[in-house]
Amino acid sequence: MTDAVGQFNYFQWQPKFETEKPYYLYIDPPPGYPNANFATAPGATEVIHDVRGREHEFNLDDHGFAFAIQKPPLVKLTEEMIVSEYLPSLEVMLRELLKQDCEIIWFDWRTRSSNNDRADLPEGTKVSLEDRMITLAPIRAVHVDQTPAAAIDRVYRHVDGDRADELLKKRFRIINVWRPLGGPVESFPLAFCDGSSVPRDRLVEVDVVRQSFPGESYYPLESEEYKWHFLNKQTPDEVLFMKMNDSDTTVKAQCCPHASFAQTADPDAKPRESIEARALVFTDS
Repeated sequence: MTDAVGQFNYFQWQPKFETEKPYYLYIDPPPGYPNANFATAPGATEVIHDVRGREHEFNLDDHGFAFAIQKPPLVKLTEEMIVSEYLPSLEVMLRELLKQDCEIIWFDWRTRSSNNDRADLPEGTKVSLEDRMITLAPIRAVHVDQTPAAAIDRVYRHVDGDRADELLKKRFRIINVWRPLGGPVESFPLAFCDGSSVPRDRLVEVDVVRQSFPGESYYPLESEEYKWHFLNKQTPDEVLFMKMNDSDTTVKAQCCPHASFAQTADPDAKPRESIEARALVFTDS
């Protein structure tokens, strides 16, 4: 195991948030308003524990993350290949991981790169998150993709009303499936926080307004209670599952905050390439 030390960017609380909700806009703001009314800043240096050799010790219920092994099925990253081959292969793994049948609805996927030539966009560019084939940079700010309210909104956005009502009677989770592309991660690995170490009162609800609909994410405040992990030199065969939301409130981990961190200053380290896919997952228990 090779534990690391690093810093994450955390939400910065301000008194105005007692009466004003934090927000981030992926659209042009009204005149006189900024794109975001909050900031993140680097927290204290933290130990990030390497889980290599211990991957089997972690599970979605108790920790909010888990691992599986799968040879990458993709030959070429096209939207058609992702839909027709990659996502179905992930469904097989999800059912094996959850050890039960489930209904799986994919609602998002995208690639990321720490190569500035691929992921840097001109200043002022408004990113359309509906274009899934845009390559984005790794995110340094600690976040959870969806709050419980936003997770339910996602169901109604992607499933017709009566069917959505029926599905929401089941156990409902949003699961993010993440893996590197092209080779082992040498720079900006993804770190994931043990969800059982995250106090609910440290999670700040932030409106995230896209071009087509408003969403809501959690941005955690800094805390000494967090237990951070990563998989050193994670390979494309090593698939990470992270839980963003769980309707079963009795499990230890309700979600999995995550962010990238600068593990090395080696100028020869290869840029990180990765793909992530997000699914609505419904099970009987």
